[in-house]
Amino acid sequence: MNTVVFFIDTSYLLELFRVPGCFDEAAVKEIRKRYTKAIKDKSRFFVPLPCIFELGNHIADVTKESSRNQLKEKLSQTVRSCIENKTPWIITPSIKIESLPDLWEMFSKPEMQKGLSLTDTSIQSRRCKKGLSLTDTSIIREAHNYKKKRSSFGYKVHIWTRDRELKAREPDSERNPFL
Repeated sequence: MNTVVFFIDTSYLLELFRVPGCFDEAAVKEIRKRYTKAIKDKSRFFVPLPCIFELGNHIADVTKESSRNQLKEKLSQTVRSCIENKTPWIITPSIKIESLPDLWEMFSKPEMQKGLSLTDTSIQSRRCKKGLSLTDTSIIREAHNYKKKRSSFGYKVHIWTRDRELKAREPDSERNPFL
């Protein structure tokens, strides 16, 4: 049996954390169902550090103070657990400063900045999006590097995201993705 690895994007984290104004209840149910199944299947989960920062930024924008504080505490506990126990995810650190020019070069490529046609009405696609962000680019790079380093093990590497542009660039196409 092949090991399945998921790199989790901010859009899925927003659903998992139910950040007000950034989640859809039907999406939460579907993502949690898939997450539970992946845990049972002994899949691995990675969250790039830039996604944690983006999630924190969305939490900071929550207008209701009590909700914002609860979410901050939940994120703090989750990050602490990830660092101490590697659960529920492995947080992948930011790149070394020496690698930043390579990431920036990848981010600056015209094909990374062309937006795909987005016709659905998901929360992620309603944003005014013209291309992939630097965080998206870092997720793509990390997922592909992980796949390359472990290609001999037959790992399947996916990016869990609600963003069609980002999903289209995952190392292995996921059967029946949820966007």
